[in-house]
Amino acid sequence: MWARKRIDIRWSDLASAACWSFLPGDCEGISDRIEKLWSSGGDAIVCLSVRSGFDLLLAELDFAEGDEILFSAITIADMYKIAEAHGLVPVPIDLDIDSLAIDADRVKAAITPRTRAIVAAHLFGGRMSLEQLRAIADEHELLLIEDCAQAFDGINDARSELADVSMFSFGTIKTTSALGGGILQVRNRELLERMRNRQQTYPLQPRGEFLSRVVKYAGLKGISGCLMFGLVVRASKLFGKDYNRMLNQAIRGFSQAEFFALIRRQPSITLLRLLLRRMRTLDVGRIQRRADRGDLLLGAFSDDVEVVGRSSLRNCYWVFGLLADDPPQLIGELAKHGFDATQGGAMTVVPAPSDRPESAATNAALMLEKLVVLPLYPEMPRVVIQRMADVVKSATEQRGIAKSATPRG
Repeated sequence: MWARKRIDIRWSDLASAACWSFLPGDCEGISDRIEKLWSSGGDAIVCLSVRSGFDLLLAELDFAEGDEILFSAITIADMYKIAEAHGLVPVPIDLDIDSLAIDADRVKAAITPRTRAIVAAHLFGGRMSLEQLRAIADEHELLLIEDCAQAFDGINDARSELADVSMFSFGTIKTTSALGGGILQVRNRELLERMRNRQQTYPLQPRGEFLSRVVKYAGLKGISGCLMFGLVVRASKLFGKDYNRMLNQAIRGFSQAEFFALIRRQPSITLLRLLLRRMRTLDVGRIQRRADRGDLLLGAFSDDVEVVGRSSLRNCYWVFGLLADDPPQLIGELAKHGFDATQGGAMTVVPAPSDRPESAATNAALMLEKLVVLPLYPEMPRVVIQRMADVVKSATEQRGIAKSATPRG
């Protein structure tokens, strides 16, 4: 069975990280090398995760309690919960399903005298234009933050000069994974320096903790091949276990019970070394091969299959999502043919503030309700991708289970 996702990390990376866990090193020196490799302009900071960096950013901004942050309506729950923990009010901006972009008119309509920032998330590997958002941010003196956690496609293509802050993730299921780590580019040098100073007061992530992470994800990588993954799925069903739940628990980032204590730490020396190695040996060709396969899969579908982000500005296909009227049925049909599709993972819809129900993101909610994510990565042969497309098209034509009439605007 073709697993829903393969961890984008090599066995040599994992072996190196395991060895580094027992060696001393200079965290500050390696952080400096990563930041200079990422940006010669000196505007980058390495953090334990994007969550850590976002929390660090909000801690150093002079926002007042009750101020509002506009969010792309779909994100991971931790991001808007971090804003709430700083006394801020997250306000969702609904998405256009065809492009996965937030519309400028919706942003303008959501701005109030308490609005302080816009967080625009590039979703599923696609990119949105920031030009109109930049103009709005300038007009209303707002901070423009782009969340690129799902859209990294190479260091040289990563930057947008239009955002005040750009956030990139190298977590466990991200492109060019280092099993953790985030890089933020912060154009305001004074703000960046304050963030550096605060982070230096944080404790270090223990080496042993990161070594355990290396071992766990080596195991998950080991079972992600077609044969092994198929055996795991069959075994879980045989013993009455929900393998979807098992996988989701295995890749969970931070325990909610100790969430802020866990994210408010400096990255361990091992994580920093692994992140530096991943940056130095970045395989842009692999990212391009995934994008080529995504384009192949997209081209196999007519408008009868509603692919989310079909008209994204550019797309590296971190994941490939489409909409189905009956997602469990389509997922079951794909499973019969050896494809492990899933329904949405950790993504969620930012809830509307209780006193602003009109800001509820109806498109985003409907999208997540109907979303089916297909397996897609460079190791999948083109003939396999075409076969998966045929399964989806057959389901659409014969049973009508994948065709959706979801609004696009």
